[in-house]
Amino acid sequence: SQNPERVAEFKPMVPRLWSLLFDQCALSEEGMRGVVADCAGKLTVIDPHNCLPMLIERLQSPDATVRCAVITAVKYTIADTPQPIDALLRPLMPQFMSHIEDSDLHVRRVSLVTLNSAAHNKPSLISDQLDTLLPLLYQEAVVKVTCARRHRCGQLGTGHVLVAMPTGSLLKTVWMVMHVLLWQQVHSYILLVMFMRVLL
Repeated sequence: SQNPERVAEFKPMVPRLWSLLFDQCALSEEGMRGVVADCAGKLTVIDPHNCLPMLIERLQSPDATVRCAVITAVKYTIADTPQPIDALLRPLMPQFMSHIEDSDLHVRRVSLVTLNSAAHNKPSLISDQLDTLLPLLYQEAVVKVTCARRHRCGQLGTGHVLVAMPTGSLLKTVWMVMHVLLWQQVHSYILLVMFMRVLL
């Protein structure tokens, strides 16, 4: 995407490639879905004006695997250097990040991973949305008993019942995102104090 001439040559193929990618999304194994998301993210960087609306459209899919791929694709559009896509992506971030409340656990997890990527690499994408995002993060930090899996141990499943919470990685991701966001706020406050001391 660094060569404008190559990008111009490639753009006409984006719609066809897009359809082929997402046709594979719901059928392939998890590793392949990751490749689909990566490719979709790169295509979005190449042609954001056309691809971002298509991502928003796919975000409404009833298929959780498609929603996962869409949000993961957003993660692959985020880089730690300025890009033309940034101005287009920033106003759409609330729609993508709203899936932190998705009914599917995996969609919630990839939403948090994408938020984590934005917080680390390009906080300007989400800095004006903290009032909305932080309550969602606090909500996900609560262990939900409804997410528990029950396992019976012993011969013929007659032994003790163990409860495994599948939210461990989710809680870890929540903690990482909150840490980054809160540190940025503290860092901004420290810079402000230092600036005021210089003025005074």
